[in-house]
Amino acid sequence: MTKPEEQGYVSVIGHAFIEPMLSLVENLESWQPAIPNALQTGQRENGHSLATIVLAALLFESALNRTSYVRNEKNVGPNYFKSVSSNQGLTDELEEIYAVRNVIAHNHIWEAKFVWDDSGDMQFTELPKLREGYGDNRHLKVMDPKTRKSRLLTMNMFPSRIWRRDAYIALKTIAKGLNQLESIDRRYFYLTPHHFRFQGKTVTFNQIIENLCVPNDV
Repeated sequence: MTKPEEQGYVSVIGHAFIEPMLSLVENLESWQPAIPNALQTGQRENGHSLATIVLAALLFESALNRTSYVRNEKNVGPNYFKSVSSNQGLTDELEEIYAVRNVIAHNHIWEAKFVWDDSGDMQFTELPKLREGYGDNRHLKVMDPKTRKSRLLTMNMFPSRIWRRDAYIALKTIAKGLNQLESIDRRYFYLTPHHFRFQGKTVTFNQIIENLCVPNDV
């Protein structure tokens, strides 16, 4: 009996995140936006947006792991991108994505007092405070403490206010990072030829992300 030919295998899981992530986006696109008030957006809007951002960050981290494997280099986490690309502007934007991901993954706890105004909206009566023990250097580096948003991408860093605008900004930024890696070397993370079902059509990841309309800031 002939011995089977041995083949190589590398356990890169990034592509597996894309379909569930797109399912979340497809749901968001099927609903009217739940525009946040001072404290929060709708729970459904919030949950889908939170999950989308986390999956987008995991997708990019997997792509970075694949890149470091191909280059036979030690991966130093999210900061590894700047050793591959000279695009400092994109590096800074990706830093904000990871900071927002940490806000979600570690559920940063803010304490606040509020009232219901005449229009039925929640309004702070004093500035909210991040509870001691939450947040890290990445969070402090990128957040404007007055707005509780990231400085470059103006993504919400107050967890219950995160909505589709933040999710779509994260997706578009991650897509730029993936395209940058692919443009350097296709072996890093070759996504262009892959197609996905989205809103009844078979399209590429980039086509989906490019056509997402980011709502206005609030």
